[in-house]
Amino acid sequence: MSGWRLAIDFGTSNTAAAHRAAGAGHGGPAAEALALSHHGNLLPSAVFADGQGLLVGHVAMNQAESRPDAFLPEPKRAIGSETVLLAGSRMPVVEVVAAVIGSVLERARRFAGGTMPDDVVLTHPEGWGQAELVRLIEGAERAGIERRRLSLVSEPRAATYWYSFKRPLSPGQKVAVFDLGGGTLDVAVLTPAADGSLQVVAARGDNSLGGRTLDARIRSWVESELEENDTELLRALQSGATGPSLSLDRSIRTAKEVLSEAPRATITVAAKGRETTLMLTRGEFEELIKPDIDRALDVTRATMLDAGLRPDPSTPLYLTGGSARVPYVQDRLGELCQVATLDDPKTVVSRGALMGPTRRADDVVAGVTTWIAPGAIAAGAGPMAVSPMPPVGPHSQAQSPAPAQPPTQPQPQQQFQPQQFQQSQPQMPQQPYRPVSNPYGQQPGPQNAQQHQSQPQQFAAVPSSSGTKSGNSKTPLIAIGAIAALLLVGGIAWAAMSGGDEGGEGNGNGGGTSTGASESTSPGDDGGVAMTGAPWPNPMPGPSDYKEATAAVDERLPDGLTDGLQQCSATDTSLSIGMGGERVPGYLCGYESDVGNGRGPNIFDVMPNPDIIEVVRSAGKRSTSELEELLNEDGKAIYLHDRDSFAYFYYVDDAGGYVYESGHFETADDARAFLRDRGLI
Repeated sequence: MSGWRLAIDFGTSNTAAAHRAAGAGHGGPAAEALALSHHGNLLPSAVFADGQGLLVGHVAMNQAESRPDAFLPEPKRAIGSETVLLAGSRMPVVEVVAAVIGSVLERARRFAGGTMPDDVVLTHPEGWGQAELVRLIEGAERAGIERRRLSLVSEPRAATYWYSFKRPLSPGQKVAVFDLGGGTLDVAVLTPAADGSLQVVAARGDNSLGGRTLDARIRSWVESELEENDTELLRALQSGATGPSLSLDRSIRTAKEVLSEAPRATITVAAKGRETTLMLTRGEFEELIKPDIDRALDVTRATMLDAGLRPDPSTPLYLTGGSARVPYVQDRLGELCQVATLDDPKTVVSRGALMGPTRRADDVVAGVTTWIAPGAIAAGAGPMAVSPMPPVGPHSQAQSPAPAQPPTQPQPQQQFQPQQFQQSQPQMPQQPYRPVSNPYGQQPGPQNAQQHQSQPQQFAAVPSSSGTKSGNSKTPLIAIGAIAALLLVGGIAWAAMSGGDEGGEGNGNGGGTSTGASESTSPGDDGGVAMTGAPWPNPMPGPSDYKEATAAVDERLPDGLTDGLQQCSATDTSLSIGMGGERVPGYLCGYESDVGNGRGPNIFDVMPNPDIIEVVRSAGKRSTSELEELLNEDGKAIYLHDRDSFAYFYYVDDAGGYVYESGHFETADDARAFLRDRGLI
């Protein structure tokens, strides 16, 4: 194959790749998915340390049973950490990333007759911060890809490039992307920008909801059936042996896929010489996963509200991620939008990454947002003439690109602990990954080499996406740029307070109110926040008790924040902090339509929770914080967070025992104007 381009979609559970001829323009042939294994277009992202190197994919999963502590099923979740524990030793996370990318590159080169691609595009979650992106870039470099040939694009942008290639978007049109992968849910709303790139209008996520969540529902059902009908087999299954558990997981995944096409599927359970076969109908499966799909719809609905969209059958919703193929998921999403199911949702991100503008790796490292025409990076072309613009629409305002942010100082790194292995599949023999020399036959230039050497000292760890509040997205309360490590600490405290309940859907820009501050407290020896305001309703109102929920919020917020308040709903949601999410009762509130008119948010959250108050206040005090303190007096504080494509603020009330998190503003000036107009600053 003569000149060609490669895109790699490094996923939580699986990795996909696509190729396209170099020089193919917008009217040229579309990108095509690459077959990465005998099983199809997907390669499991799993790695296994065999003592000589890292095995990747199906072969890693096949080896996992022999030594579970040497296996990492979802390395993407570790990218917020410096190192990961494998086989009793610490290994740099970039080496693990390099192993996956290197394995994909090797397979792609075999398809291309051994030649290297002219350039490589890497995709990433919209919510990743700079530290995570840099680790992704470093991993690609260690896999043998020169940085000057690397560019990046977010997953929702890539998916929209693919779908808009098939169905062109009109100026100002807004589309939604629903990405339900193996381990995470991400939802974004995008619109075309003047330079051909895509502007992310709103984004949310839930890193506790994905295909594994649905598998866990089936697993619980299986165990309930065994508890009732075959307790000896259940005890054998739970005896701790890895093999029977792995076999059951494979049977569950197969059944889930079968139920996408058939009304029933069988699940085989075998352990210690006993075996039984269970029958699961599609109706039973849909009933099992209904709470999870309800959560997914809540995230989708809230993201649309963030973007100024109301549920409308005419709004296109593009699907990506393997779990988005479940018919029940598509049927439920049809309640909100027009579901677009073009091609295989598992590969649209990798194919779309080759169809639209991307960001050069050097620009990403420098914190610069400029866009390169597809394939132009291979020729060393400069940035496109026009930087990304705000969405085109009746309420849009021109704004200059945000200036590059200075690199943050290193912070204590969180060490990632791999979860116990849960799955396995056979695969053809594979050589362990080892670092490779530059296959292009050239050494990186002095500038690139110098940048590469300095990066580990420039960036602090930022926890993994799906719910990250960094980059250009607005997803549930999580890592805010360089303050991620602090939020992780807050998450640990929150988890202890909440009893460790499983995380639910991300609330991001919506109204999540934790009722942890339902009783008045006083300062303790540890200097905690004093709560002296009226307690929030406990128990909370029911989900449809809008009047009571609205009154609870209206009674406690200052007039400046309740002016225009339309309705609140009590919800059982979650806010993700650090690497995970915790279940948090809350309220989703909305303003009247004339408030969210481009200079004000459509919806907001309130979080009455002492740990969240402490997290936000502590974050605002840090010298490396991306929060700008606008007010801090009389037990109240306001912190502004200005991103490249939107802004929002936190209002902290110690006595009231809550944090108000605003919805999106198009610019930081709009947020300040909103606060001034309401007498808050």
